[in-house]
Amino acid sequence: MKRFLSIALVLAAPLLEAQTGGGSSHWLQYRYANADVVALGANLTGTRNTAVGSIALDAADANDNTAIGYNALTASTGGGNTAVGSSALDANTTGVSNVAIGLNALGANLGGNQNVAIGEDALLLNDGGNTNVAVGYGALDAN
Repeated sequence: MKRFLSIALVLAAPLLEAQTGGGSSHWLQYRYANADVVALGANLTGTRNTAVGSIALDAADANDNTAIGYNALTASTGGGNTAVGSSALDANTTGVSNVAIGLNALGANLGGNQNVAIGEDALLLNDGGNTNVAVGYGALDAN
């Protein structure tokens, strides 16, 4: 039987508790005294997710997401996304297979799929556009 692991780490405040989840979705979560810093906080069913940073992947119930940075992928229920940087892909809800690297990259994306944004504010206002590639500061920010 295959077992999958989702990991959440937040290094911001004194450790309050550490807990693990079982069943078909195994997870490890570190919870700190300040509830606002919990990564993967509302994740109930998602598997194979990795979150590092305050509020990263907070609502993710999807699979195969990676979020590194404050508020990265915080609202996502879409799978296969990668967000690296503060508030990268933070508004994403149903979008899948997106890559956002940089502060606010793909920040307003709600349901756009298969986008790549590299650089601060790259594809910042992309809401539902698909298969875009933006590289550089503010590239395609009003797409």
